[in-house]
Amino acid sequence: MTATFNNAADFSAHVIAAATAAGNLRLFFDVEAAGLHMAGKRPISFAYDAFVNGVHIASYVLACRQGEAAARKLSRAAKAAGQFDFFGTNVLPKMSDMLRVETCRQLRDEAWEIWSAINGAKDTRVADKPWEVEKVNFALEIWGDVIFPVETNFFSACVADEKGSRDWIAPCPLLDVASVLAVNGFDPFNLDRFDAAGMDKGRQHHPSEDNIASHTVLCMVLAGWRPE
Repeated sequence: MTATFNNAADFSAHVIAAATAAGNLRLFFDVEAAGLHMAGKRPISFAYDAFVNGVHIASYVLACRQGEAAARKLSRAAKAAGQFDFFGTNVLPKMSDMLRVETCRQLRDEAWEIWSAINGAKDTRVADKPWEVEKVNFALEIWGDVIFPVETNFFSACVADEKGSRDWIAPCPLLDVASVLAVNGFDPFNLDRFDAAGMDKGRQHHPSEDNIASHTVLCMVLAGWRPE
């Protein structure tokens, strides 16, 4: 059963405990933003979804009112111009049950807090030589899907928020499901993850549901699924 959390620290603690017991963790991360290249400055929401031994164990979703306001402005502009209202159709309706903070900076800080806690727990370092690993507590992979420009810009903004103290500890490598699809013969831009995973497309563009669809497709490809 997947546990859902309303507190970043509780989510991190639950995931770390489960990953340490199992020895492995796939952490999926997805961001919704008010424009592809605005993920750093105007993120709307994010989700972390944790998978241990292939099982979805935990989810954490957070939105911010500042990003939501930017999305509503874009929605109104699209309607006024007679254009397709992407945000009003696909993003804003999925936000009704999301926990919210006020600002985009608060959203980024929450995401960083979770990443920092889990990344810091994956191994134990030598006390006077922090660059040396004394013990590996669990194997950690962090994944996105078509990670540029959204997730990459988001984490770049997180680093810039506290320049100096966050250098060199952003997700690296940030693994990409789209790349795995491409090297296995799929068109990563045109393969519908929800269709392939057999999931309800009405939930598409909810960050946690997007994570689950991407993880499902990744597992299918790693198990040998190939284009017909």
